[in-house]
Amino acid sequence: MTNTKSVPAQTAITNTKTTNQLRQQLGIITKEPTHTLDSVRNKMRGLQEYSSLCEASPIPQGQLDKISSWNYLGQLFPGDPLLSIGGNYTRFHTRYTAEHQHQESTACLGQIVPAAMTARTGLTAKNVPERGIVPKISPRCNANTGPLYYVVYRNSTIDLDEQARGIIRVAATYRLAMVVHATPEVIEAWFPCGGWSHRQIKILQDVAAKYGSRSKNHISCQPFAVPGGRTYHERRETFGPVQRVVYFDPAALGQQTQETQETQAA
Repeated sequence: MTNTKSVPAQTAITNTKTTNQLRQQLGIITKEPTHTLDSVRNKMRGLQEYSSLCEASPIPQGQLDKISSWNYLGQLFPGDPLLSIGGNYTRFHTRYTAEHQHQESTACLGQIVPAAMTARTGLTAKNVPERGIVPKISPRCNANTGPLYYVVYRNSTIDLDEQARGIIRVAATYRLAMVVHATPEVIEAWFPCGGWSHRQIKILQDVAAKYGSRSKNHISCQPFAVPGGRTYHERRETFGPVQRVVYFDPAALGQQTQETQETQAA
């Protein structure tokens, strides 16, 4: 039977009530957080390195390690959107969240595109017939990737402290939602942009690039580490280490103040 379920429109992550309910479901916050956007920014400005960034997490590390990948994904992508998830960097499936949970084991949670997809497949753009490269149907490509939910800061060419310093500089202006220790040498920082205009997202991407994020990671269908997941390495036939979440701020998923909007428009 053909699946006639329509692709849901992207959900702007600005509903504080919904975010509070998600926090309660996780059982990780028993009262309203006392930190405001200004206090978070001021705290970020005082940080200098990786260890300080981890210690600044509103949710302590001991609790972060108890949250499952599916619970993280439920908060990051509310509802039941089409998500493109892969066990490694090349093998992806694009399904509704509920389908992923039903059909895939936790071992398949390696990489994810930080956006809701617009269709289960799309046509790749590469077309170089003389080299035998032609467009092909793919579950993950720019053609079937919707607007980004998150801009992700990533730079694998510098050490962890340098990466943390770049992330902290971006977080002094934009709200930081999550940092994932993707590989032993790399951390990835997720900055919410759900419901923003293309221009606003581009400004955030430019700021991230200014402080070290690699521009290639701003390609729409670029995947990043699933929080709490593990990526399978086919050549070595082994799984990488757990992609630990070292910083998580649920409040960032439900707040976008007027000040932030004015900063984007400046």
